[in-house]
Amino acid sequence: METLLIYFIKVASLLALVWLCYAGALRRHTFYTSNRWYFLTGITLALLLPILSFPKFAAANHLIRLTAEQLCELDVASLVLQLAQPQTSQTIVSATDLIVCILGSGMLLFFSHFCFKLHSFLRLRRHADVQVLENTKVFILHEKINPFSFWGHIFINPAAHTKTETAKIIAHEMFHIKQKHTIDIILTELLVVFFWFNPFAWLLRKAMRQNLEYLADRHVLKSGFDIMQYQCILVRTSVSGTTNLSITHNFTFSNLKKRIIMMNKKPSAAISMLKYLLLLPIFAFAWMGMQARDITKMLNEVIILHNQDTVKVAKSTNQDKDVLTILDGEIITNEQLKAIDPNTIESITVLKDKNAISLYGEKAKNGVILITTKK
Repeated sequence: METLLIYFIKVASLLALVWLCYAGALRRHTFYTSNRWYFLTGITLALLLPILSFPKFAAANHLIRLTAEQLCELDVASLVLQLAQPQTSQTIVSATDLIVCILGSGMLLFFSHFCFKLHSFLRLRRHADVQVLENTKVFILHEKINPFSFWGHIFINPAAHTKTETAKIIAHEMFHIKQKHTIDIILTELLVVFFWFNPFAWLLRKAMRQNLEYLADRHVLKSGFDIMQYQCILVRTSVSGTTNLSITHNFTFSNLKKRIIMMNKKPSAAISMLKYLLLLPIFAFAWMGMQARDITKMLNEVIILHNQDTVKVAKSTNQDKDVLTILDGEIITNEQLKAIDPNTIESITVLKDKNAISLYGEKAKNGVILITTKK
Protein backbone atom coordinates (compact mmCIF):
# COMPACT_ATOMS: atom_id res chain seq x y z
CA MET A 1 0.00 0.00 0.00
CA GLU A 2 2.78 2.41 0.92
CA THR A 3 4.59 1.76 -2.36
CA LEU A 4 1.39 2.43 -4.32
CA LEU A 5 0.71 5.63 -2.40
CA ILE A 6 4.27 6.85 -2.96
CA TYR A 7 3.90 6.14 -6.68
CA PHE A 8 0.72 8.21 -6.96
CA ILE A 9 2.29 11.08 -5.02
CA LYS A 10 5.31 11.10 -7.33
CA VAL A 11 3.19 10.98 -10.48
CA ALA A 12 1.00 13.80 -9.16
CA SER A 13 4.12 15.89 -8.52
CA LEU A 14 5.45 15.29 -12.03
CA LEU A 15 2.07 16.13 -13.58
CA ALA A 16 2.22 19.42 -11.72
CA LEU A 17 5.68 20.01 -13.19
CA VAL A 18 4.40 19.26 -16.72
CA TRP A 19 1.62 21.81 -16.41
CA LEU A 20 3.74 24.47 -14.70
CA CYS A 21 6.38 24.27 -17.43
CA TYR A 22 3.67 24.59 -20.08
CA ALA A 23 1.97 27.50 -18.33
CA GLY A 24 5.23 29.31 -17.69
CA ALA A 25 7.11 28.75 -20.95
CA LEU A 26 4.93 27.35 -23.74
CA ARG A 27 1.30 28.41 -23.43
CA ARG A 28 1.61 31.73 -25.23
CA HIS A 29 3.41 30.31 -28.27
CA THR A 30 1.82 28.99 -31.46
CA PHE A 31 3.75 25.71 -31.51
CA TYR A 32 0.58 23.67 -31.23
CA THR A 33 1.96 20.47 -32.76
CA SER A 34 5.04 20.60 -30.53
CA ASN A 35 2.85 21.31 -27.53
CA ARG A 36 0.78 18.24 -28.31
CA TRP A 37 3.86 16.04 -28.25
CA TYR A 38 5.10 17.83 -25.15
CA PHE A 39 1.91 16.89 -23.31
CA LEU A 40 2.00 13.27 -24.47
CA THR A 41 5.69 12.88 -23.64
CA GLY A 42 5.38 14.68 -20.31
CA ILE A 43 2.48 12.54 -19.12
CA THR A 44 4.26 9.35 -20.24
CA LEU A 45 7.39 10.36 -18.30
CA ALA A 46 5.29 11.25 -15.26
CA LEU A 47 3.84 7.73 -15.27
CA LEU A 48 7.17 5.93 -15.89
CA LEU A 49 9.83 7.88 -13.99
CA PRO A 50 8.52 7.01 -10.50
CA ILE A 51 8.84 3.32 -11.40
CA LEU A 52 12.36 3.79 -12.70
CA SER A 53 13.34 5.79 -9.63
CA PHE A 54 12.65 3.02 -7.14
CA PRO A 55 16.05 2.00 -5.71
CA LYS A 56 17.37 -1.52 -5.49
CA PHE A 57 16.19 -1.78 -1.92
CA ALA A 58 12.54 -1.13 -2.73
CA ALA A 59 11.24 -2.33 0.64
CA ALA A 60 11.01 1.30 1.77
CA ASN A 61 13.83 1.66 4.27
CA HIS A 62 15.01 4.77 6.07
CA LEU A 63 18.77 4.94 5.48
CA ILE A 64 21.58 6.88 7.15
CA ARG A 65 25.28 6.68 6.36
CA LEU A 66 28.10 5.97 8.81
CA THR A 67 31.79 5.92 8.03
CA ALA A 68 33.93 2.97 9.04
CA GLU A 69 35.46 5.07 11.84
CA GLN A 70 32.00 5.93 13.20
CA LEU A 71 31.01 2.27 13.08
CA CYS A 72 34.03 1.32 15.18
CA GLU A 73 32.87 3.72 17.90
CA LEU A 74 29.45 2.06 18.15
CA ASP A 75 28.43 -0.84 20.35
CA VAL A 76 27.61 -3.20 17.47
CA ALA A 77 25.66 -5.63 19.63
CA SER A 78 23.32 -3.05 21.19
CA LEU A 79 22.89 -1.28 17.84
CA VAL A 80 21.94 -4.45 15.97
CA LEU A 81 19.64 -5.68 18.74
CA GLN A 82 17.82 -2.37 18.70
CA LEU A 83 17.47 -2.33 14.91
CA ALA A 84 16.26 -5.90 14.62
CA GLN A 85 12.98 -5.55 16.52
CA PRO A 86 9.60 -5.96 14.73
CA GLN A 87 7.83 -2.84 13.57
CA THR A 88 5.21 -1.29 15.83
CA SER A 89 4.02 1.45 13.44
CA GLN A 90 0.56 -0.03 12.89
CA THR A 91 -0.99 3.44 13.06
CA ILE A 92 1.07 4.57 10.06
CA VAL A 93 0.12 1.50 8.06
CA SER A 94 -3.56 1.95 8.89
CA ALA A 95 -3.47 5.61 7.85
CA THR A 96 -1.78 4.68 4.59
CA ASP A 97 -4.38 2.02 3.89
CA LEU A 98 -7.16 4.52 4.59
CA ILE A 99 -5.70 7.08 2.18
CA VAL A 100 -5.30 4.46 -0.54
CA CYS A 101 -8.91 3.34 -0.02
CA ILE A 102 -10.14 6.93 -0.34
CA LEU A 103 -8.14 7.43 -3.53
CA GLY A 104 -9.43 4.13 -4.90
CA SER A 105 -13.04 5.06 -4.12
CA GLY A 106 -12.62 8.34 -5.96
CA MET A 107 -11.12 6.56 -8.95
CA LEU A 108 -14.05 4.14 -9.03
CA LEU A 109 -16.51 7.04 -8.90
CA PHE A 110 -14.84 8.98 -11.72
CA PHE A 111 -14.41 5.83 -13.81
CA SER A 112 -18.14 5.19 -13.45
CA HIS A 113 -18.78 8.73 -14.65
CA PHE A 114 -16.45 8.14 -17.61
CA CYS A 115 -18.37 4.96 -18.51
CA PHE A 116 -21.65 6.88 -18.24
CA LYS A 117 -20.41 9.50 -20.72
CA LEU A 118 -19.27 6.75 -23.06
CA HIS A 119 -22.68 5.10 -22.77
CA SER A 120 -24.40 8.43 -23.57
CA PHE A 121 -22.27 8.75 -26.69
CA LEU A 122 -23.11 5.23 -27.84
CA ARG A 123 -26.81 5.81 -27.24
CA LEU A 124 -26.66 9.00 -29.30
CA ARG A 125 -24.84 7.13 -32.06
CA ARG A 126 -27.51 4.42 -32.24
CA HIS A 127 -30.28 6.95 -32.86
CA ALA A 128 -28.47 8.94 -35.56
CA ASP A 129 -28.79 8.64 -39.34
CA VAL A 130 -25.56 7.86 -41.22
CA GLN A 131 -24.02 9.42 -44.32
CA VAL A 132 -20.53 8.88 -45.79
CA LEU A 133 -18.34 11.89 -46.62
CA GLU A 134 -14.73 11.48 -47.77
CA ASN A 135 -14.70 7.91 -46.47
CA THR A 136 -15.82 9.19 -43.07
CA LYS A 137 -19.13 8.38 -41.43
CA VAL A 138 -21.17 11.47 -40.65
CA PHE A 139 -23.95 10.86 -38.14
CA ILE A 140 -26.93 13.16 -38.61
CA LEU A 141 -28.32 14.17 -35.24
CA HIS A 142 -31.79 15.44 -34.45
CA GLU A 143 -31.04 16.55 -30.90
CA LYS A 144 -29.86 20.03 -29.97
CA ILE A 145 -26.19 19.23 -29.47
CA ASN A 146 -23.03 20.92 -30.67
CA PRO A 147 -21.11 19.28 -33.54
CA PHE A 148 -18.38 16.90 -32.43
CA SER A 149 -16.18 14.04 -33.58
CA PHE A 150 -15.06 10.83 -31.91
CA TRP A 151 -12.63 8.29 -33.34
CA GLY A 152 -13.45 8.15 -37.05
CA HIS A 153 -16.95 9.63 -36.92
CA ILE A 154 -18.46 13.12 -37.11
CA PHE A 155 -21.75 14.05 -35.44
CA ILE A 156 -23.72 17.10 -36.51
CA ASN A 157 -27.26 18.46 -36.66
CA PRO A 158 -27.48 20.03 -40.17
CA ALA A 159 -30.75 21.76 -39.32
CA ALA A 160 -28.89 24.02 -36.88
CA HIS A 161 -26.36 25.28 -39.45
CA THR A 162 -26.17 26.70 -42.95
CA LYS A 163 -24.37 24.81 -45.71
CA THR A 164 -21.36 27.14 -45.42
CA GLU A 165 -21.20 26.64 -41.67
CA THR A 166 -21.55 22.88 -42.06
CA ALA A 167 -18.60 22.78 -44.48
CA LYS A 168 -16.35 24.64 -42.04
CA ILE A 169 -17.46 22.49 -39.11
CA ILE A 170 -16.82 19.27 -41.02
CA ALA A 171 -13.37 20.51 -42.10
CA HIS A 172 -12.58 21.22 -38.46
CA GLU A 173 -13.73 17.81 -37.26
CA MET A 174 -12.08 15.96 -40.14
CA PHE A 175 -8.75 17.32 -39.00
CA HIS A 176 -9.35 15.93 -35.50
CA ILE A 177 -10.07 12.53 -37.03
CA LYS A 178 -7.06 12.45 -39.35
CA GLN A 179 -4.70 13.49 -36.55
CA LYS A 180 -6.22 10.87 -34.20
CA HIS A 181 -6.88 13.44 -31.51
CA THR A 182 -9.33 11.10 -29.81
CA ILE A 183 -6.31 9.31 -28.33
CA ASP A 184 -5.40 12.52 -26.53
CA ILE A 185 -8.97 12.98 -25.34
CA ILE A 186 -9.20 9.48 -23.89
CA LEU A 187 -5.82 9.99 -22.20
CA THR A 188 -7.00 13.20 -20.53
CA GLU A 189 -10.20 11.50 -19.36
CA LEU A 190 -8.28 8.60 -17.82
CA LEU A 191 -5.82 11.05 -16.29
CA VAL A 192 -8.55 12.70 -14.21
CA VAL A 193 -10.02 9.30 -13.38
CA PHE A 194 -6.83 8.03 -11.72
CA PHE A 195 -5.55 11.41 -10.47
CA TRP A 196 -8.86 13.09 -9.63
CA PHE A 197 -7.31 14.40 -6.39
CA ASN A 198 -4.63 16.34 -8.27
CA PRO A 199 -5.77 19.76 -9.56
CA PHE A 200 -2.94 19.74 -12.10
CA ALA A 201 -4.44 16.69 -13.79
CA TRP A 202 -7.60 18.72 -14.44
CA LEU A 203 -5.55 21.69 -15.64
CA LEU A 204 -3.64 19.41 -18.03
CA ARG A 205 -6.91 18.00 -19.32
CA LYS A 206 -8.15 21.50 -20.13
CA ALA A 207 -4.85 22.65 -21.63
CA MET A 208 -4.50 19.59 -23.87
CA ARG A 209 -8.04 19.90 -25.20
CA GLN A 210 -7.55 23.60 -25.84
CA ASN A 211 -4.37 22.90 -27.77
CA LEU A 212 -6.17 20.37 -29.98
CA GLU A 213 -8.76 23.00 -30.85
CA TYR A 214 -6.00 25.48 -31.68
CA LEU A 215 -4.56 22.90 -34.07
CA ALA A 216 -7.89 22.28 -35.79
CA ASP A 217 -8.67 26.01 -36.02
CA ARG A 218 -5.33 26.69 -37.68
CA HIS A 219 -5.92 23.87 -40.17
CA VAL A 220 -9.32 25.27 -41.16
CA LEU A 221 -7.95 28.77 -41.66
CA LYS A 222 -5.00 27.47 -43.71
CA SER A 223 -7.53 25.70 -45.94
CA GLY A 224 -8.71 29.09 -47.21
CA PHE A 225 -11.73 29.85 -45.00
CA ASP A 226 -12.30 33.47 -44.04
CA ILE A 227 -11.18 34.04 -40.46
CA MET A 228 -14.04 36.44 -39.58
CA GLN A 229 -16.70 34.08 -40.92
CA TYR A 230 -15.15 31.16 -39.07
CA GLN A 231 -15.05 33.08 -35.78
CA CYS A 232 -18.68 34.15 -36.24
CA ILE A 233 -19.67 30.49 -36.65
CA LEU A 234 -17.86 29.64 -33.42
CA VAL A 235 -19.61 32.45 -31.54
CA ARG A 236 -23.05 31.64 -32.93
CA THR A 237 -22.74 27.93 -32.22
CA SER A 238 -21.44 28.49 -28.70
CA VAL A 239 -24.46 30.65 -27.74
CA SER A 240 -27.09 28.55 -29.47
CA GLY A 241 -28.06 26.82 -26.25
CA THR A 242 -26.94 23.36 -27.28
CA THR A 243 -25.11 20.88 -25.03
CA ASN A 244 -21.74 19.15 -25.23
CA LEU A 245 -20.33 15.68 -24.57
CA SER A 246 -17.06 16.26 -22.70
CA ILE A 247 -15.67 12.92 -23.87
CA THR A 248 -15.61 14.08 -27.50
CA HIS A 249 -14.07 16.80 -29.71
CA ASN A 250 -16.70 19.52 -29.52
CA PHE A 251 -16.63 22.21 -32.17
CA THR A 252 -17.09 24.99 -29.61
CA PHE A 253 -15.25 23.30 -26.74
CA SER A 254 -12.73 25.33 -24.74
CA ASN A 255 -12.49 29.02 -23.91
CA LEU A 256 -13.78 30.74 -27.04
CA LYS A 257 -12.06 34.02 -26.25
CA LYS A 258 -8.65 32.33 -26.07
CA ARG A 259 -9.26 30.50 -29.33
CA ILE A 260 -10.07 33.73 -31.14
CA ILE A 261 -6.99 35.40 -29.63
CA MET A 262 -4.73 32.54 -30.75
CA MET A 263 -6.23 32.63 -34.27
CA ASN A 264 -5.22 36.27 -34.62
CA LYS A 265 -1.80 35.86 -33.05
CA LYS A 266 1.34 36.03 -35.16
CA PRO A 267 3.36 32.82 -35.40
CA SER A 268 5.95 32.55 -32.66
CA ALA A 269 9.62 33.01 -33.54
CA ALA A 270 11.49 29.79 -34.27
CA ILE A 271 14.11 30.66 -31.63
CA SER A 272 11.44 30.10 -28.98
CA MET A 273 11.54 26.39 -29.81
CA LEU A 274 14.70 26.23 -27.70
CA LYS A 275 12.48 26.35 -24.64
CA TYR A 276 11.62 22.71 -25.19
CA LEU A 277 15.30 21.81 -24.76
CA LEU A 278 15.46 23.74 -21.50
CA LEU A 279 12.73 21.51 -20.09
CA LEU A 280 14.92 18.40 -20.31
CA PRO A 281 17.21 19.25 -17.36
CA ILE A 282 14.16 20.22 -15.29
CA PHE A 283 12.68 16.74 -15.64
CA ALA A 284 16.12 15.17 -15.12
CA PHE A 285 16.60 17.01 -11.82
CA ALA A 286 13.06 16.08 -10.78
CA TRP A 287 13.84 12.41 -11.37
CA MET A 288 17.08 12.62 -9.39
CA GLY A 289 15.22 14.42 -6.63
CA MET A 290 12.77 11.53 -6.36
CA GLN A 291 15.65 9.10 -6.02
CA ALA A 292 17.11 11.18 -3.21
CA ARG A 293 13.79 11.12 -1.36
CA ASP A 294 13.66 7.34 -1.74
CA ILE A 295 17.00 7.03 0.01
CA THR A 296 16.03 9.30 2.90
CA LYS A 297 12.37 8.41 3.50
CA MET A 298 12.03 4.65 3.11
CA LEU A 299 10.87 2.84 6.27
CA ASN A 300 10.14 -0.90 6.79
CA GLU A 301 12.54 -3.85 6.68
CA VAL A 302 16.11 -3.39 7.85
CA ILE A 303 19.13 -3.97 5.64
CA ILE A 304 22.62 -3.13 6.83
CA LEU A 305 25.45 -3.20 4.32
CA HIS A 306 29.11 -2.60 5.03
CA ASN A 307 31.16 -1.88 1.93
CA GLN A 308 34.67 -0.45 2.44
CA ASP A 309 34.16 2.99 4.01
CA THR A 310 30.37 3.25 3.95
CA VAL A 311 27.69 1.62 6.04
CA LYS A 312 23.96 2.03 5.28
CA VAL A 313 21.87 1.53 8.36
CA ALA A 314 18.08 1.27 8.24
CA LYS A 315 16.60 2.54 11.48
CA SER A 316 13.42 1.60 13.32
CA THR A 317 12.28 2.26 16.87
CA ASN A 318 11.10 -0.84 18.72
CA GLN A 319 10.98 -2.78 21.97
CA ASP A 320 13.81 -5.13 22.95
CA LYS A 321 13.26 -8.86 22.23
CA ASP A 322 15.59 -11.81 21.78
CA VAL A 323 16.72 -12.36 18.22
CA LEU A 324 18.60 -15.18 16.54
CA THR A 325 22.16 -14.12 15.78
CA ILE A 326 24.20 -16.03 13.16
CA LEU A 327 27.89 -15.33 12.58
CA ASP A 328 29.30 -16.77 9.34
CA GLY A 329 26.62 -19.49 9.38
CA GLU A 330 26.83 -20.37 13.10
CA ILE A 331 24.46 -19.33 15.87
CA ILE A 332 26.15 -17.20 18.55
CA THR A 333 25.12 -15.77 21.93
CA ASN A 334 24.73 -12.12 22.89
CA GLU A 335 28.03 -12.28 24.73
CA GLN A 336 29.79 -13.50 21.59
CA LEU A 337 28.07 -10.77 19.63
CA LYS A 338 29.41 -8.08 21.96
CA ALA A 339 32.92 -9.38 21.47
CA ILE A 340 32.92 -8.90 17.69
CA ASP A 341 35.40 -6.32 16.37
CA PRO A 342 33.47 -3.95 14.03
CA ASN A 343 36.53 -3.73 11.78
CA THR A 344 36.11 -7.42 10.90
CA ILE A 345 32.50 -7.07 9.73
CA GLU A 346 31.85 -7.22 5.98
CA SER A 347 28.06 -7.00 6.13
CA ILE A 348 25.10 -7.33 8.48
CA THR A 349 21.62 -8.27 7.30
CA VAL A 350 18.57 -8.24 9.55
CA LEU A 351 15.58 -10.41 8.61
CA LYS A 352 12.18 -10.00 10.25
CA ASP A 353 8.70 -11.44 10.37
CA LYS A 354 7.82 -13.97 7.65
CA ASN A 355 11.20 -13.69 5.92
CA ALA A 356 13.02 -14.82 9.05
CA ILE A 357 10.55 -17.58 10.00
CA SER A 358 10.51 -19.04 6.48
CA LEU A 359 14.29 -19.53 6.61
CA TYR A 360 14.96 -20.46 10.26
CA GLY A 361 11.63 -21.54 11.73
CA GLU A 362 9.88 -20.42 14.92
CA LYS A 363 13.16 -19.73 16.73
CA ALA A 364 13.52 -16.75 14.38
CA LYS A 365 10.10 -15.26 15.16
CA ASN A 366 11.74 -12.22 16.78
CA GLY A 367 14.12 -11.71 13.87
CA VAL A 368 17.47 -12.94 12.58
CA ILE A 369 20.81 -11.13 12.46
CA LEU A 370 23.13 -12.46 9.76
CA ILE A 371 26.72 -11.27 10.25
CA THR A 372 29.40 -11.93 7.65
CA THR A 373 33.02 -11.17 8.48
CA LYS A 374 35.76 -10.19 6.07
CA LYS A 375 37.67 -13.07 4.50
